Amino acid sequence: MEIWVKNLKTGEKWKLDNDKSKMVYKDGNKTMFQLKDISCFRFFPCDPDKADEFRQNRCKEIERNTEGYQFNIFDF
Repeated sequence: MEIWVKNLKTGEKWKLDNDKSKMVYKDGNKTMFQLKDISCFRFFPCDPDKADEFRQNRCKEIERNTEGYQFNIFDF
């Protein structure tokens, strides 16, 4: 499975691989990084920019009482 990493502070992104020069890398079956930096990274199953684009398109509000509308607590 392909895994992408995005540094939330710098915006840099890369595929997770064995390159130890990166802040997050694979060592066998382990994902290695400094524990103090855990909140700086987000992991994606695809290119992070494409994931954000997909999420933005998918999360557009659907008009009430139309196909695809999901009721929420405020509808009752």
